[in-house]
Amino acid sequence: YLSLICAFSKHLYLSEINTRNVSDIQKSLSQYFLIFSTPKKLVCDHEASFTSVQLKSFLSDLNIKLEFASSSESNGQIEKTHCTIIEMYNTNKHKFPDLNSTEIMAVIVALYNDTVHSATSYKPKEVIFNQTNVSDPNAVVQAGQNIFTKVRNNLSKAHENMQKYNKDKEEPPVVQPDENVLIKQGTRKKLDPRFKESKCLKTNDRTVTINRNVKRNKNKLK
Repeated sequence: YLSLICAFSKHLYLSEINTRNVSDIQKSLSQYFLIFSTPKKLVCDHEASFTSVQLKSFLSDLNIKLEFASSSESNGQIEKTHCTIIEMYNTNKHKFPDLNSTEIMAVIVALYNDTVHSATSYKPKEVIFNQTNVSDPNAVVQAGQNIFTKVRNNLSKAHENMQKYNKDKEEPPVVQPDENVLIKQGTRKKLDPRFKESKCLKTNDRTVTINRNVKRNKNKLK
């Protein structure tokens, strides 16, 4: 699946893809843009398709700014959502014995978007589709503006709380270029090593650049 989540509404969209090739990724993104319009910015991990010249050119033509998370685990919004979706799928799949995995996943995503999000205090579908119980056009517009204002305020508070939390965290380790470092791996297999040794090519305040110009957050270092 290709996962896309709106940073404002927290609305989740999953697109089943055959491969991770650029053509399949681009096709799924085009379908998303057709339904929800083009975003100003797209934040993603260092998947090979996203770093390709072809996809960068495709997004540039649509005036979409492409940004990369420092590591696959640092794109917290989508990673946390992945964990939630997997848990919801495993918990509820037995309830739908007549559905295949793709159909069950569609149900799970619908349930997720119909659940109040802790950061916004609204259901994602309420925010992105401006769902209200009013029929008067003026009242619909006003309701949408109210939702937008409340969500913006709630997200600002959540951001402030996160900044306070980050201030209290330990300072990242000091790393020098050409120094070998141990990088925490994202694997969940018990037999796989938790850390992998790599050479630091470049360093800044919060990240290091290792082999293949991949950035990793310093909080993943040992």
